[in-house]
Amino acid sequence: MRVTSSSELTIQDNVIHHCTSAGLHCNQCDNVTITENVVYGNTWWTASATSGIVFANSQGSGTNTMSYNVVYGNRNYMPFFIKTQQAHGGSNVSNYGLWNMSAIVDGQGVYITRNSDYEGVFDLIGNTAFDNGINGLVVHKSTHESVTTTVEDNRVFDNGQTSKDFENRQTAGGLTVNSGSASITSNQLLINNIVTASDDDISYQCYGACNAVSGSTGNTACGGSPNTKYDLTIFANSTDCSTQA
Repeated sequence: MRVTSSSELTIQDNVIHHCTSAGLHCNQCDNVTITENVVYGNTWWTASATSGIVFANSQGSGTNTMSYNVVYGNRNYMPFFIKTQQAHGGSNVSNYGLWNMSAIVDGQGVYITRNSDYEGVFDLIGNTAFDNGINGLVVHKSTHESVTTTVEDNRVFDNGQTSKDFENRQTAGGLTVNSGSASITSNQLLINNIVTASDDDISYQCYGACNAVSGSTGNTACGGSPNTKYDLTIFANSTDCSTQA
């Protein structure tokens, strides 16, 4: 399902599965709520670098919300390719989108991306993301100085199904923030998220300049440790991960 240049919408109670490309992609949207959907088994056979649920290129100053969705099994089996030249900063792959790219670095679960002009609020609350190709939940290039992003009460586990040794995905199988820049900081309020990643992955990954703002607390990291760019005081002192997923 693709929604473009829309506002004042609620997308609720859908089951979206086995779409060749994205499950639910909202482009240039504002005041859109995506809630209580089940989105699984999408993005398999496309070269367009899609993910399960996406807010991209958001425009405006309202509130875009992803809440209480279950998102799983969304994985890219083909590398990204685009014929026209575009700026794809933040991929950490020099030939991203070119004919000779062999790595697969896309195929996330819950994903907001390229929202650098958006001046409103993103609420990513209560989602469950597992068994996706790369990360379970991602905040990418959503860095306007006026934007507020809250990531709260999400359950993220068993992602990173795309291989690191053969398909060359990044070391990020949990919750990832990517500002796309070393000088522009991506600010998020991170509260009570539970993220499980394998021991050789990073549960809370940061690419570029990332900041968990004041009030961030109670986050649990199971398996792979958080990136050291994060202040460890935002994480709960729980070491028992057996029931986190």
